[in-house]
Amino acid sequence: MIILNLQFLKEYSAICGSYWVLAYDATSQFHVVVSINRFIAVFAPLSYNTYFNPRTTKTLIALLLVLSTTVVAVYIFGAECSFSFNDDRWSFLITDSEKCDILGWAMLWGKGLTLSVIDVILHIVTFIRIFWMKRSDPQFVGLSLFPISFFGMIFNWLVTIIIVKEKTVSSPFMLLTLVKSFCDACYVTIYFFYITPMIVLANKFMIRHSNHAGYALIVFYEISIHIHFLTSFNRFIAVFFPFSYKNMFSIRSTSIYLIVISVLSFTMMTVVIYGLGCELEYNPVTWVSFYDTTIPVCGFYAIYLDFMKNMIVVSADFIIDVVTILKVQKLRKKFREGKSSENYIKKEADFLKQTFGQGICYLMGYASYLMVPEMNSNKYVAFFMSLVSWDLIATIDGMFTIVYNAEIRNRIFKSTVTTAAGSTVVSVNN
Repeated sequence: MIILNLQFLKEYSAICGSYWVLAYDATSQFHVVVSINRFIAVFAPLSYNTYFNPRTTKTLIALLLVLSTTVVAVYIFGAECSFSFNDDRWSFLITDSEKCDILGWAMLWGKGLTLSVIDVILHIVTFIRIFWMKRSDPQFVGLSLFPISFFGMIFNWLVTIIIVKEKTVSSPFMLLTLVKSFCDACYVTIYFFYITPMIVLANKFMIRHSNHAGYALIVFYEISIHIHFLTSFNRFIAVFFPFSYKNMFSIRSTSIYLIVISVLSFTMMTVVIYGLGCELEYNPVTWVSFYDTTIPVCGFYAIYLDFMKNMIVVSADFIIDVVTILKVQKLRKKFREGKSSENYIKKEADFLKQTFGQGICYLMGYASYLMVPEMNSNKYVAFFMSLVSWDLIATIDGMFTIVYNAEIRNRIFKSTVTTAAGSTVVSVNN
Protein backbone atom coordinates (compact mmCIF):
# COMPACT_ATOMS: atom_id res chain seq x y z
CA MET A 1 0.00 0.00 0.00
CA ILE A 2 2.74 2.48 0.97
CA ILE A 3 5.43 1.35 -1.47
CA LEU A 4 3.07 1.13 -4.46
CA ASN A 5 0.98 4.09 -3.28
CA LEU A 6 -2.27 2.20 -3.89
CA GLN A 7 -5.13 4.57 -3.14
CA PHE A 8 -7.65 1.71 -3.07
CA LEU A 9 -5.85 0.04 -0.17
CA LYS A 10 -5.47 3.34 1.66
CA GLU A 11 -9.21 3.93 1.48
CA TYR A 12 -9.82 0.59 3.17
CA SER A 13 -6.87 0.82 5.56
CA ALA A 14 -9.31 1.18 8.47
CA ILE A 15 -10.04 -2.55 8.14
CA CYS A 16 -6.36 -3.33 8.60
CA GLY A 17 -6.24 -0.80 11.44
CA SER A 18 -9.15 -2.53 13.20
CA TYR A 19 -7.29 -5.85 13.24
CA TRP A 20 -4.16 -4.01 14.33
CA VAL A 21 -5.96 -2.48 17.33
CA LEU A 22 -7.50 -5.86 18.19
CA ALA A 23 -4.10 -7.55 18.02
CA TYR A 24 -2.55 -4.81 20.19
CA ASP A 25 -5.25 -5.03 22.87
CA ALA A 26 -5.27 -8.84 22.97
CA THR A 27 -1.47 -9.07 22.96
CA SER A 28 -1.08 -6.62 25.85
CA GLN A 29 -3.51 -8.70 27.91
CA PHE A 30 -1.95 -12.04 26.96
CA HIS A 31 1.51 -10.75 27.78
CA VAL A 32 0.46 -9.86 31.32
CA VAL A 33 -1.19 -13.27 31.73
CA VAL A 34 2.06 -14.94 30.63
CA SER A 35 3.93 -12.85 33.23
CA ILE A 36 1.41 -13.87 35.89
CA ASN A 37 1.84 -17.49 34.78
CA ARG A 38 5.60 -17.31 35.38
CA PHE A 39 5.09 -15.38 38.61
CA ILE A 40 2.80 -18.05 40.07
CA ALA A 41 5.04 -20.86 38.80
CA VAL A 42 7.95 -19.35 40.74
CA PHE A 43 6.21 -18.01 43.84
CA ALA A 44 3.35 -20.49 44.34
CA PRO A 45 4.32 -23.71 42.51
CA LEU A 46 1.90 -25.84 44.54
CA SER A 47 -1.01 -23.69 43.38
CA TYR A 48 0.14 -23.46 39.77
CA ASN A 49 -2.04 -26.30 38.42
CA THR A 50 -5.08 -24.80 40.12
CA TYR A 51 -4.76 -21.55 38.22
CA PHE A 52 -3.12 -22.72 34.98
CA ASN A 53 -4.30 -26.18 34.08
CA PRO A 54 -5.25 -26.75 30.41
CA ARG A 55 -8.96 -26.16 31.03
CA THR A 56 -8.61 -22.87 32.95
CA THR A 57 -5.96 -21.64 30.53
CA LYS A 58 -8.18 -22.24 27.48
CA THR A 59 -11.11 -20.60 29.28
CA LEU A 60 -8.96 -17.60 30.16
CA ILE A 61 -7.74 -17.27 26.56
CA ALA A 62 -11.31 -17.37 25.27
CA LEU A 63 -12.47 -14.76 27.81
CA LEU A 64 -9.61 -12.40 26.94
CA LEU A 65 -10.32 -12.75 23.22
CA VAL A 66 -14.00 -12.02 23.80
CA LEU A 67 -13.10 -9.04 26.00
CA SER A 68 -10.68 -7.57 23.44
CA THR A 69 -13.12 -8.14 20.57
CA THR A 70 -15.94 -6.48 22.53
CA VAL A 71 -13.81 -3.48 23.53
CA VAL A 72 -12.52 -2.93 19.99
CA ALA A 73 -15.99 -3.42 18.49
CA VAL A 74 -17.49 -0.84 20.85
CA TYR A 75 -14.64 1.57 20.09
CA ILE A 76 -14.71 1.19 16.31
CA PHE A 77 -18.36 0.46 15.51
CA GLY A 78 -20.17 1.87 18.54
CA ALA A 79 -18.14 5.07 18.91
CA GLU A 80 -17.32 5.23 15.16
CA CYS A 81 -13.61 5.67 15.79
CA SER A 82 -11.43 4.31 12.99
CA PHE A 83 -7.70 3.60 12.91
CA SER A 84 -6.62 4.30 9.34
CA PHE A 85 -3.63 5.39 7.29
CA ASN A 86 -2.97 9.13 7.07
CA ASP A 87 -1.16 10.35 3.94
CA ASP A 88 0.02 13.58 5.56
CA ARG A 89 1.59 11.88 8.60
CA TRP A 90 2.65 8.64 6.84
CA SER A 91 1.27 6.57 9.69
CA PHE A 92 -1.91 5.02 11.10
CA LEU A 93 -3.91 7.48 13.24
CA ILE A 94 -7.20 7.32 15.13
CA THR A 95 -10.12 9.54 14.12
CA ASP A 96 -9.35 13.14 15.05
CA SER A 97 -12.02 13.78 17.69
CA GLU A 98 -12.09 14.23 21.45
CA LYS A 99 -14.54 11.36 21.82
CA CYS A 100 -12.17 8.92 20.11
CA ASP A 101 -9.22 10.38 22.01
CA ILE A 102 -10.84 9.94 25.42
CA LEU A 103 -12.30 6.50 24.71
CA GLY A 104 -9.02 5.41 23.13
CA TRP A 105 -7.09 6.21 26.30
CA ALA A 106 -9.73 4.79 28.63
CA MET A 107 -10.37 1.57 26.71
CA LEU A 108 -7.13 0.88 24.84
CA TRP A 109 -3.94 2.93 25.17
CA GLY A 110 -4.31 3.90 28.85
CA LYS A 111 -5.18 0.33 29.76
CA GLY A 112 -2.24 -0.92 27.69
CA LEU A 113 0.11 1.47 29.48
CA THR A 114 -1.09 0.28 32.90
CA LEU A 115 -0.75 -3.38 31.87
CA SER A 116 2.77 -2.70 30.56
CA VAL A 117 3.83 -1.23 33.92
CA ILE A 118 2.39 -4.23 35.77
CA ASP A 119 4.04 -6.57 33.28
CA VAL A 120 7.50 -5.02 33.77
CA ILE A 121 7.17 -5.17 37.56
CA LEU A 122 6.12 -8.84 37.48
CA HIS A 123 9.09 -9.68 35.24
CA ILE A 124 11.55 -7.85 37.48
CA VAL A 125 10.23 -9.53 40.63
CA THR A 126 10.22 -12.99 39.02
CA PHE A 127 13.77 -12.60 37.68
CA ILE A 128 15.01 -11.47 41.08
CA ARG A 129 13.36 -14.51 42.66
CA ILE A 130 15.02 -16.88 40.24
CA PHE A 131 18.53 -15.43 40.62
CA TRP A 132 18.36 -14.86 44.37
CA MET A 133 16.97 -18.11 45.66
CA LYS A 134 19.39 -18.29 48.57
CA ARG A 135 18.14 -15.17 50.30
CA SER A 136 15.29 -15.38 52.79
CA ASP A 137 11.87 -14.83 51.27
CA PRO A 138 10.80 -11.59 53.05
CA GLN A 139 14.10 -9.89 52.21
CA PHE A 140 13.89 -10.94 48.60
CA VAL A 141 10.26 -9.92 47.98
CA GLY A 142 10.99 -6.58 49.63
CA LEU A 143 13.34 -5.76 46.75
CA SER A 144 10.31 -5.38 44.49
CA LEU A 145 9.42 -2.20 46.40
CA PHE A 146 12.68 -0.46 45.42
CA PRO A 147 11.94 0.28 41.72
CA ILE A 148 8.28 1.09 42.41
CA SER A 149 9.11 3.53 45.23
CA PHE A 150 12.01 5.05 43.31
CA PHE A 151 9.95 5.90 40.24
CA GLY A 152 7.06 6.93 42.47
CA MET A 153 9.28 9.53 44.13
CA ILE A 154 10.50 10.82 40.76
CA PHE A 155 6.99 11.15 39.31
CA ASN A 156 5.25 12.69 42.32
CA TRP A 157 8.05 15.00 43.51
CA LEU A 158 8.54 16.16 39.91
CA VAL A 159 4.87 17.13 39.67
CA THR A 160 4.96 18.82 43.08
CA ILE A 161 8.12 20.81 42.34
CA ILE A 162 6.92 21.89 38.87
CA ILE A 163 3.58 23.18 40.16
CA VAL A 164 5.25 25.12 43.00
CA LYS A 165 8.09 26.41 40.83
CA GLU A 166 5.87 27.51 37.95
CA LYS A 167 3.33 29.05 40.39
CA THR A 168 0.33 27.42 38.70
CA VAL A 169 -1.63 26.95 41.94
CA SER A 170 -3.94 29.82 40.91
CA SER A 171 -6.11 27.09 39.40
CA PRO A 172 -8.21 25.09 41.93
CA PHE A 173 -7.63 21.91 39.94
CA MET A 174 -3.86 22.42 40.01
CA LEU A 175 -4.04 23.15 43.74
CA LEU A 176 -5.79 19.81 44.25
CA THR A 177 -3.20 18.12 42.02
CA LEU A 178 -0.39 19.75 43.99
CA VAL A 179 -1.59 18.59 47.42
CA LYS A 180 -2.42 15.07 46.17
CA SER A 181 0.97 14.72 44.47
CA PHE A 182 2.68 15.96 47.63
CA CYS A 183 0.84 13.35 49.74
CA ASP A 184 1.68 10.60 47.23
CA ALA A 185 5.31 11.80 47.13
CA CYS A 186 5.58 11.60 50.93
CA TYR A 187 3.89 8.20 50.84
CA VAL A 188 6.35 6.59 48.39
CA THR A 189 9.29 8.36 50.07
CA ILE A 190 8.46 6.61 53.34
CA TYR A 191 8.30 3.37 51.38
CA PHE A 192 11.70 3.98 49.80
CA PHE A 193 13.62 5.11 52.88
CA TYR A 194 11.90 3.11 55.62
CA ILE A 195 9.57 0.28 54.57
CA THR A 196 11.80 -1.19 51.85
CA PRO A 197 15.09 -1.14 53.86
CA MET A 198 13.23 -2.50 56.89
CA ILE A 199 12.04 -5.55 54.95
CA VAL A 200 15.19 -6.13 52.88
CA LEU A 201 17.59 -5.72 55.81
CA ALA A 202 15.23 -7.40 58.29
CA ASN A 203 16.14 -4.64 60.73
CA LYS A 204 14.59 -5.49 64.10
CA PHE A 205 14.68 -1.90 65.37
CA MET A 206 12.81 -0.64 62.30
CA ILE A 207 10.31 -3.50 62.49
CA ARG A 208 9.69 -2.76 66.18
CA HIS A 209 8.89 0.87 65.38
CA SER A 210 7.12 0.22 62.06
CA ASN A 211 3.82 1.28 63.63
CA HIS A 212 4.93 4.93 63.40
CA ALA A 213 5.72 4.54 59.70
CA GLY A 214 2.35 2.82 59.25
CA TYR A 215 0.65 5.77 60.95
CA ALA A 216 2.33 8.28 58.61
CA LEU A 217 1.48 6.14 55.56
CA ILE A 218 -2.20 5.79 56.42
CA VAL A 219 -2.56 9.53 57.13
CA PHE A 220 -1.10 10.46 53.72
CA TYR A 221 -3.16 7.73 52.04
CA GLU A 222 -6.44 8.88 53.60
CA ILE A 223 -5.78 12.48 52.61
CA SER A 224 -4.86 11.42 49.08
CA ILE A 225 -7.90 9.23 48.43
CA HIS A 226 -10.32 11.89 49.68
CA ILE A 227 -8.59 14.58 47.61
CA HIS A 228 -9.03 12.35 44.58
CA PHE A 229 -12.77 12.24 45.24
CA LEU A 230 -12.78 16.03 45.59
CA THR A 231 -10.87 16.31 42.29
CA SER A 232 -13.45 14.17 40.48
CA PHE A 233 -16.21 16.31 41.99
CA ASN A 234 -14.29 19.41 40.86
CA ARG A 235 -14.37 18.18 37.24
CA PHE A 236 -18.06 17.29 37.61
CA ILE A 237 -18.97 20.83 38.73
CA ALA A 238 -16.74 22.42 36.06
CA VAL A 239 -18.59 20.52 33.33
CA PHE A 240 -22.18 20.39 34.61
CA PHE A 241 -22.35 23.73 36.46
CA PRO A 242 -19.66 25.91 34.83
CA PHE A 243 -21.18 29.23 35.94
CA SER A 244 -21.24 28.07 39.58
CA TYR A 245 -17.72 26.66 39.39
CA LYS A 246 -15.93 29.77 40.63
CA ASN A 247 -18.21 30.04 43.64
CA MET A 248 -17.83 26.40 44.66
CA PHE A 249 -14.15 25.99 43.75
CA SER A 250 -12.39 29.27 44.24
CA ILE A 251 -8.83 29.11 45.55
CA ARG A 252 -10.10 30.09 49.00
CA SER A 253 -12.90 27.50 49.14
CA THR A 254 -10.65 24.77 47.69
CA SER A 255 -8.02 25.58 50.34
CA ILE A 256 -10.70 25.24 53.02
CA TYR A 257 -11.79 21.86 51.61
CA LEU A 258 -8.18 20.66 51.67
CA ILE A 259 -7.64 21.86 55.24
CA VAL A 260 -10.83 20.12 56.40
CA ILE A 261 -9.86 16.86 54.66
CA SER A 262 -6.34 16.97 56.11
CA VAL A 263 -7.48 17.79 59.65
CA LEU A 264 -10.22 15.13 59.64
CA SER A 265 -7.92 12.46 58.21
CA PHE A 266 -5.14 13.31 60.65
CA THR A 267 -7.49 13.38 63.64
CA MET A 268 -9.33 10.19 62.70
CA MET A 269 -6.18 8.15 62.12
CA THR A 270 -4.54 9.50 65.29
CA VAL A 271 -7.55 8.41 67.35
CA VAL A 272 -7.77 5.01 65.63
CA ILE A 273 -4.07 4.13 65.81
CA TYR A 274 -2.91 5.73 69.05
CA GLY A 275 -6.24 6.15 70.84
CA LEU A 276 -7.86 2.77 70.10
CA GLY A 277 -4.58 0.89 69.66
CA CYS A 278 -5.34 -0.27 66.08
CA GLU A 279 -1.73 -0.04 64.94
CA LEU A 280 -0.48 -0.76 61.42
CA GLU A 281 2.66 -2.64 62.37
CA TYR A 282 4.66 -4.77 59.93
CA ASN A 283 4.52 -8.48 60.74
CA PRO A 284 7.70 -10.29 59.57
CA VAL A 285 5.87 -13.63 59.82
CA THR A 286 2.94 -12.78 57.54
CA TRP A 287 4.86 -10.11 55.50
CA VAL A 288 1.94 -7.69 55.69
CA SER A 289 0.79 -4.74 57.73
CA PHE A 290 -2.92 -4.92 58.55
CA TYR A 291 -5.07 -3.76 61.45
CA ASP A 292 -5.29 -6.25 64.30
CA THR A 293 -8.79 -7.59 63.65
CA THR A 294 -8.69 -9.71 66.83
CA ILE A 295 -9.51 -6.47 68.68
CA PRO A 296 -13.28 -5.99 68.07
CA VAL A 297 -13.19 -2.23 67.58
CA CYS A 298 -10.24 -2.54 65.20
CA GLY A 299 -11.97 -5.27 63.21
CA PHE A 300 -15.10 -3.12 62.88
CA TYR A 301 -13.05 -0.13 61.79
CA ALA A 302 -10.95 -2.14 59.30
CA ILE A 303 -13.99 -3.64 57.57
CA TYR A 304 -16.62 -0.90 57.65
CA LEU A 305 -14.88 2.45 58.23
CA ASP A 306 -11.75 1.70 56.22
CA PHE A 307 -12.25 -0.89 53.48
CA MET A 308 -15.98 -0.42 52.79
CA LYS A 309 -15.83 3.37 53.12
CA ASN A 310 -12.89 3.69 50.73
CA MET A 311 -14.45 1.16 48.35
CA ILE A 312 -17.56 3.37 48.17
CA VAL A 313 -15.38 6.46 47.64
CA VAL A 314 -13.40 4.98 44.74
CA SER A 315 -16.58 3.55 43.17
CA ALA A 316 -18.19 6.99 43.39
CA ASP A 317 -15.03 8.44 41.79
CA PHE A 318 -15.39 6.07 38.87
CA ILE A 319 -19.11 6.81 38.36
CA ILE A 320 -18.58 10.58 38.55
CA ASP A 321 -15.73 10.43 36.03
CA VAL A 322 -17.74 8.33 33.56
CA VAL A 323 -20.76 10.66 33.82
CA THR A 324 -18.49 13.70 33.35
CA ILE A 325 -16.81 12.16 30.30
CA LEU A 326 -20.21 11.60 28.68
CA LYS A 327 -21.16 15.21 29.39
CA VAL A 328 -17.92 16.45 27.81
CA GLN A 329 -18.85 14.63 24.62
CA LYS A 330 -22.21 16.42 24.53
CA LEU A 331 -20.48 19.76 25.12
CA ARG A 332 -18.12 19.10 22.27
CA LYS A 333 -21.01 18.56 19.86
CA LYS A 334 -22.78 21.68 21.13
CA PHE A 335 -19.74 23.95 20.79
CA ARG A 336 -18.19 22.18 17.80
CA GLU A 337 -17.77 25.30 15.71
CA GLY A 338 -16.03 27.48 18.31
CA LYS A 339 -12.25 27.23 18.42
CA SER A 340 -11.98 28.52 21.98
CA SER A 341 -14.67 26.08 23.07
CA GLU A 342 -12.79 23.27 21.34
CA ASN A 343 -9.67 24.25 23.29
CA TYR A 344 -11.69 24.12 26.50
CA ILE A 345 -13.04 20.66 25.68
CA LYS A 346 -9.53 19.43 24.85
CA LYS A 347 -8.18 20.68 28.17
CA GLU A 348 -11.14 19.29 30.10
CA ALA A 349 -10.66 15.93 28.38
CA ASP A 350 -7.00 15.86 29.44
CA PHE A 351 -7.91 16.59 33.06
CA LEU A 352 -10.54 13.85 32.97
CA LYS A 353 -7.99 11.36 31.65
CA GLN A 354 -5.84 12.15 34.68
CA THR A 355 -8.61 11.69 37.25
CA PHE A 356 -10.17 8.72 35.43
CA GLY A 357 -6.85 6.88 35.14
CA GLN A 358 -6.08 7.43 38.82
CA GLY A 359 -9.59 6.33 39.76
CA ILE A 360 -9.20 3.10 37.81
CA CYS A 361 -6.03 2.32 39.80
CA TYR A 362 -7.79 2.82 43.13
CA LEU A 363 -10.75 0.73 41.99
CA MET A 364 -8.52 -2.11 40.76
CA GLY A 365 -6.56 -2.01 44.02
CA TYR A 366 -9.64 -2.45 46.18
CA ALA A 367 -11.33 -4.91 43.82
CA SER A 368 -8.26 -7.16 44.06
CA TYR A 369 -9.09 -7.87 47.71
CA LEU A 370 -12.42 -9.33 46.65
CA MET A 371 -11.08 -11.22 43.64
CA VAL A 372 -7.95 -12.94 45.03
CA PRO A 373 -8.93 -16.10 46.95
CA GLU A 374 -5.48 -16.72 48.48
CA MET A 375 -5.23 -13.32 50.17
CA ASN A 376 -5.23 -14.89 53.63
CA SER A 377 -3.43 -18.16 52.88
CA ASN A 378 -0.51 -17.25 50.59
CA LYS A 379 2.08 -14.83 51.95
CA TYR A 380 3.34 -13.90 48.49
CA VAL A 381 -0.15 -13.02 47.29
CA ALA A 382 -0.87 -11.08 50.49
CA PHE A 383 2.39 -9.14 50.19
CA PHE A 384 1.93 -8.15 46.55
CA MET A 385 -1.77 -7.35 46.93
CA SER A 386 -1.16 -5.15 49.99
CA LEU A 387 2.26 -3.51 50.43
CA VAL A 388 3.23 -3.64 46.76
CA SER A 389 -0.26 -2.71 45.54
CA TRP A 390 -0.45 0.38 47.78
CA ASP A 391 2.99 1.52 46.67
CA LEU A 392 2.15 0.91 43.01
CA ILE A 393 -1.08 2.93 43.17
CA ALA A 394 0.75 6.02 44.44
CA THR A 395 3.42 5.59 41.75
CA ILE A 396 0.93 5.18 38.89
CA ASP A 397 -0.97 8.23 40.20
CA GLY A 398 2.11 10.36 39.62
CA MET A 399 2.76 8.78 36.24
CA PHE A 400 -0.83 9.47 35.08
CA THR A 401 -0.54 13.09 36.19
CA ILE A 402 2.51 13.56 33.97
CA VAL A 403 1.12 11.58 31.03
CA TYR A 404 -2.36 13.12 30.99
CA ASN A 405 -1.85 16.64 32.35
CA ALA A 406 -0.65 18.63 29.34
CA GLU A 407 0.32 21.69 31.42
CA ILE A 408 2.69 19.72 33.63
CA ARG A 409 3.99 17.61 30.75
CA ASN A 410 4.73 20.70 28.65
CA ARG A 411 6.60 22.30 31.52
CA ILE A 412 8.71 19.18 31.95
CA PHE A 413 9.76 19.38 28.31
CA LYS A 414 9.89 23.19 28.45
CA SER A 415 7.16 23.60 25.85
CA THR A 416 4.68 26.43 25.56
CA VAL A 417 1.30 25.82 27.05
CA THR A 418 -1.65 27.06 25.09
CA THR A 419 -4.55 28.19 27.24
CA ALA A 420 -8.17 28.65 26.29
CA ALA A 421 -9.59 32.15 26.37
CA GLY A 422 -12.93 33.73 25.61
CA SER A 423 -14.88 30.50 25.90
CA THR A 424 -18.60 30.58 26.59
CA VAL A 425 -17.83 27.95 29.23
CA VAL A 426 -15.87 28.84 32.35
CA SER A 427 -12.23 27.79 32.01
CA VAL A 428 -10.67 25.70 34.80
CA ASN A 429 -7.72 28.09 34.91
CA ASN A 430 -9.91 30.96 36.07
